[in-house]
Amino acid sequence: MAIRAALAAAVTALALAILAQGAAGATLVADYRFQDTLSSSVPGPSDPINLGSGNTFATETVGCSPTRVLTFPKHNGLQLNTSAAGPANYSIVVLFRFANVSGYERILNFATGATTGSMYTTGHWIFSKTAGTPKGRPCSPPTATWRVAFTRAQVGPVDLGDGYVNGAAQFEAGVGSEADPAGNQLILFRDDGAEDSAGAVSRIRVYSGVLTLLRFRGPTTPARWPARVAQARPERPRRSTARSRSRAGPTGG
Repeated sequence: MAIRAALAAAVTALALAILAQGAAGATLVADYRFQDTLSSSVPGPSDPINLGSGNTFATETVGCSPTRVLTFPKHNGLQLNTSAAGPANYSIVVLFRFANVSGYERILNFATGATTGSMYTTGHWIFSKTAGTPKGRPCSPPTATWRVAFTRAQVGPVDLGDGYVNGAAQFEAGVGSEADPAGNQLILFRDDGAEDSAGAVSRIRVYSGVLTLLRFRGPTTPARWPARVAQARPERPRRSTARSRSRAGPTGG
């Protein structure tokens, strides 16, 4: 039993170390909070470009708190420069809501608007449309504020794309060069056809590197976004089940 417990503890410690190393390897290079400005709170990156007319700053309730957001009508969106993150290993985390999810609605696009190399929702699904193969699993409610993350990792000869919703894994797909932002540009929300929705975005984070562990406190609280590794709790000493015996008293003669 002692050997098994020691082995389990060693495996857990190794897994936590690997996860911590992966999370620490992702550097925040842009943080757009939409506080009546398109500028990043992290200095350096260029401002996103409004796609279409009518994007407007407003106040909405996000995570039970009034929050400034950027609203956008249908067929509008943002164009984001990702040159600071690099094309091979990067992560993007978007806090947003859609007004409609009854059909296919685009979230992200990496190929200057082409259908392939995109991340969509349909109904309660978040999935990758890369190579024409939808991948994902149900997530709901449909019009709530979602925290969607996409990571692109170059692992040897394989390029992997992973999608997360509110910290839960949704899909993993081989993405190849389709997830390399064309000209270091990402398109958000706007589709090249009619597969998009009006909505609002309250925060976008861009990382250089891959977030391998996404754990968030609460599904929509915008101020609590760090990738965190659970701390291993020390084992409590086991209580003895044997009752202590009282000393025998003097025996009668």
